[in-house]
Amino acid sequence: MENFKVTSSEKTKAAHESLKREIYELKNEIEEVEMMYGKNFRPMSSVSPPLSAEYFRRERELTVGKILQVSLAQPLKNQGEVMMEELEAALKSDVTEKSLPLLLHQFYIDRVQSLIQCKHLHMLRWCRFCEHTDTIERLFPIYRQRLDLIEAEYSDAKARAQRLSAAHHS
Repeated sequence: MENFKVTSSEKTKAAHESLKREIYELKNEIEEVEMMYGKNFRPMSSVSPPLSAEYFRRERELTVGKILQVSLAQPLKNQGEVMMEELEAALKSDVTEKSLPLLLHQFYIDRVQSLIQCKHLHMLRWCRFCEHTDTIERLFPIYRQRLDLIEAEYSDAKARAQRLSAAHHS
């Protein structure tokens, strides 16, 4: 990795500069909207405010670094040593103080995705199911209640994932 630089090609440099420019314009637009509508105005969105271009450059460097790592051939191991390592690994807990926020963040990100699919399928089933007015009138409250539960859990999972995203970014 010492000889390779992520932003060495002209195309990458141009894309990086374009990203910087777009983030700057987006931040200015957000500030203008805040000035127009006051400090209390916060649009409802699942998209977080834009990060700096340097953050994305570091992410690219980490990703390229992981890709460039080449593993060496594994040395021969004694079967007894392998069994002892497996025993020690089984006795160790996978959950530590450092790994718990990351595990929870991944869980809530996955949960948000599954809730989006669940809501979509629920709405598709409702459209397919509703053919007669009396059926719609009779079952709409149940449909709406289930949809509200899905949306409430989605909002909760999204909020928790956003709070735990600090662990992912660090």
